[in-house]
Amino acid sequence: MGLDQIKKWAMAMVLAGNNQQNKNLFLILLTRARTCELVSEKMNLDRPEAYFTVGLFSGIDAVMLAEKSWLLKKLNLSHDTYHALLDFKGKKGEVLKLTIDLEYQNFDNLATLTEKQRAIYYQSHEEAISWANQLFKLL
Repeated sequence: MGLDQIKKWAMAMVLAGNNQQNKNLFLILLTRARTCELVSEKMNLDRPEAYFTVGLFSGIDAVMLAEKSWLLKKLNLSHDTYHALLDFKGKKGEVLKLTIDLEYQNFDNLATLTEKQRAIYYQSHEEAISWANQLFKLL
């Protein structure tokens, strides 16, 4: 997903309501998406852009105020992306779940990772926060 897609999503956010709550939610989702993408790159997983999509769409229900499974069906996503978003299945689901755990400071699940893997998550999250803040200023 490129910058154009992000801009389209930003426009959807604007249309959904230009209030601080929506802006904060979008910033969280951008950070989550970029964290998932960076983790996948650093762990040499296939198609990092798919991990970005999973992170970005993980909060689609909160953005659109509709039931997640219904929205995901409308998007016609791949089987693995759909299940990663709906019930954290597969590698994409695992990366998403651990990213959300980090976001919420639920370090118990991260403790099951190796020290190197934890470092990848922490570093990726820090880089993603900076990236999302910079990108958010452009939107």
